[in-house]
Amino acid sequence: MSKPTPRKPRHRNQPSLGSGGGSGPRQIAASDYESDAMHYMEARETPRLPHLPNRTNTELNLSVLQRYVPSIQSIMSIAANAVVYIFSSARQEWDKSGVEGTMFVCEQDPLVTMDGQELPQVCVFVLNRRGLDNLVVDLMRVSDCEMASELIMFRLEDEGGGGDGSSGSDSGSAAEAPEAEKKVFGIWIHADEHDTRDVNMDIIRSAWQRTRAALVQSYEIEDTSAAEQTDTDDGGADAERADSPMRDGAVVGRRLSVTDLFGQRNGAR
Repeated sequence: MSKPTPRKPRHRNQPSLGSGGGSGPRQIAASDYESDAMHYMEARETPRLPHLPNRTNTELNLSVLQRYVPSIQSIMSIAANAVVYIFSSARQEWDKSGVEGTMFVCEQDPLVTMDGQELPQVCVFVLNRRGLDNLVVDLMRVSDCEMASELIMFRLEDEGGGGDGSSGSDSGSAAEAPEAEKKVFGIWIHADEHDTRDVNMDIIRSAWQRTRAALVQSYEIEDTSAAEQTDTDDGGADAERADSPMRDGAVVGRRLSVTDLFGQRNGAR
């Protein structure tokens, strides 16, 4: 009796790893998060950003200043670092006011008088980085402007009503500036290699002289108009006017304050 032919063992397929065909657990390639993220971002279409207008530093500064004083038209000069000092008449000393920051000399919309005259208006604006109150000085309200030591000194005219020509706060309301003993103040400007102090001093003095000259001329026109109006009144009232220099509650030919001169002040208050 012949022996049965043995069956061949069934071949089990094993996954080959590498060229050697060795056996063992299959290894999963490690993931590089940064590489994966890079490929993912490359596969996505980058959305286009909206076009942003190219604005210069001067334009950006102007937009900031106009938030506080909308009548500002242009920036004439800039000093990066300025410190405001108040003069104490009691102690005869200069004290820091707490206002310190970038100083701007700004051209504003002209002031229009009640009789239609247009007067130039320039202000000195110190954007305070140490507090909420900024300093805005209307040069038309400054009676004297000169260089004292290292300070640009301003002497504010006294209208008798507490007005002083400077104002400003982040809330947009007028800040009552120097009181009686604070009506002389100075601005110290850091002197750099570009002669910033001297340049700003020249610009401020030139603008102050221009605005004050226009104001004096407007006073003269106002006085002349008042005198002509008096001369053209009814002749029958000559004797009455001689007895009483007052007409309609006002002294004929008197000098008007800035507040009286304008029906309303359309600038920095």
